[in-house]
Order: sequence, then C-alpha cells, then structure tokens
Amino acid sequence: MNKKEKRSDQITPDNNVTQEAIIKDVCDDSLLNGTCKDVNCQLLHLTESIHLTDGHFHDRLLNETWSCTIESLENIEQFIGVTNVHKSSMWDDTFSIIPESLKSKVRLYEAYGIHPRYLGVNPWNDLLRLRHLVQTRPMVGIGECGLDILNNEHLSLQTEIFISQIKLANEFHLPLIIHCRQFDQQLFDMLKNNALDSSMKIQWHCCNSKGALVYREFLNYFPSSVLSIGGMCCHSGEKPLQRLIQELDETENQQRFVFETDSPYLKSSSLLINKKENCPILGILTISAYVTKSILQNDQWTNLLKRNTNVLQEFFNLK
Repeated sequence: MNKKEKRSDQITPDNNVTQEAIIKDVCDDSLLNGTCKDVNCQLLHLTESIHLTDGHFHDRLLNETWSCTIESLENIEQFIGVTNVHKSSMWDDTFSIIPESLKSKVRLYEAYGIHPRYLGVNPWNDLLRLRHLVQTRPMVGIGECGLDILNNEHLSLQTEIFISQIKLANEFHLPLIIHCRQFDQQLFDMLKNNALDSSMKIQWHCCNSKGALVYREFLNYFPSSVLSIGGMCCHSGEKPLQRLIQELDETENQQRFVFETDSPYLKSSSLLINKKENCPILGILTISAYVTKSILQNDQWTNLLKRNTNVLQEFFNLK
C-alpha cells in the first residue's frame, strides 16, 4: 500500500452518508493528497502546507488515537493546540499520548482553570492549587473560567472564584480564557472592574449569537482580546454571530476572532464532517471552511487558517 492509499483508507467518507466530501465544501483530493487536478472544482482547497491551530480543546477527554488524523492530511505540516484543563480533578493527568512518530507534527500547550459549572467540593483549595500550578508548570493561560446559569444555585460562589482567577491572571500576566452562559453583561462588567487595565488579553470562548451585542463592547474595551469562534457559528440560527464575523472581516478587524473546536464538544460543526470519529484537527478545518464559504463567502480558506495560527501564536505567546 502506498502513502496516498494509506491516507485515503484512514480518512474516508462514511458509505451510508450521501454527502461526498469528507468535510462539507472542501475538496477531498486537496485535503488528502495536497492537489486537485480538476480545474473546474468549486470546492475549497488548501493551497500550501500550513500549521493548523485550535485555540481551545480538551485533549484529556479524547481517545488516544485522535492525533493520528494528521497522518492523512498532506498539507497540514503541524497541528498546534491549546488544551484546556478545566476541572481540578484532571489537573494531575498528563497530556494526550502522542505517538513518537508524530511528536514533531503535534504541538500542545496547556491552560488551567476552574470552570464555573465544575467548582468541585473545595474550590478555595483548588485556587491555591491553581496558583501553585501557575508557578510550577508551563502554561499559556488561566481558564476556562466565568459564569454559567447551569450552576445558578452557586452563582455567588461562581462570581468569587471567577474574580479570583481574573486577579491570578493579572498577577502572572497570563491571558484569561472565559466561559459564559447567559450572564454576558454581568461577566463583562466584572472584567472591567477587576482586570488590571484594558490591555489585558482575554479569549472569550464559545461565542454565540446571544452575546453578540456585548462582544462588540468587549472588543472595544479590551483591544488585545479575541473572540473564539467554534461550531456554534455553523448553526443556521446563529445569524447575529455570523453577521459579527462578517463585520470584523470587512472592517479590517480579522485578527479579533480565532477558531476553536472545544473538542470533544464539537457541536454543530460535527454535522459537517462525513466521518464518525472526528477530532480537533478535522474540527478546525470544518469550522474555518464554513466561515470561509458560508459566512465570508470567498475562497481564502488557506489564508484564513494561516491568520488564525499567527493570531493565536501571538496571543498566547506560543514558542
């Protein structure tokens, strides 16, 4: 079996699905082999070898073989991921097991935080542990942290733990990764009141249409911050979020949004992948392809992915 045959065998469309492409609107030949011989092909193509970056996912929740997907993709030179360890019960776990043969092609960085939905039995002790981790482990950010209505009975405690993590990020000059479910204005007010100053780097994770108005204020107030766009934008009901992405692109503010999968929580983007076992690598390709084709309505997919990597590398100081 030659190299290309092996790749095609590793990632192929499911036979019981009518959609032909592995990823909606993406050329399979370009994805798997690096070239497309059809001069009339109207699908998206990776036009050069790139570094592909996921701004937020959860490696400890994935199966051990997730990284092997990169072997099948000709023009993905390297996958870079910011993996989020959002439960204190997982802080002692190790990275994903990356096969030795792939360690030059998969580069992971960690962020640690206390998720508002998973405060644990002793969140104050976890804050002390988090401070110790910041001082003893190489990490690129604090979070994800914030407010979540699904844990509404502990909203006062959520608020205290969130503010403590803002201050921790201030103290150690680390980017803050925030999670918010239905408390967007309250969370934004807390950021304004507790951030050291407006230059603080903040990644607003898992953006959706309900927060679109607040996101505009947030970007104006914190000019070094970014919106993190995931599978939610692929849903037909997310028109306000889609319009915000268009607006940022049209006003030369493309560097204010980045891509994430939140994998294994791929949400709507997983419906656009014609493969049962998807992963952050395919997820980022899928979300960015949807934004390119359906929201921005152009063919600059490769450039969009390159820009995403550049912005995330600078934001998190990835070396």
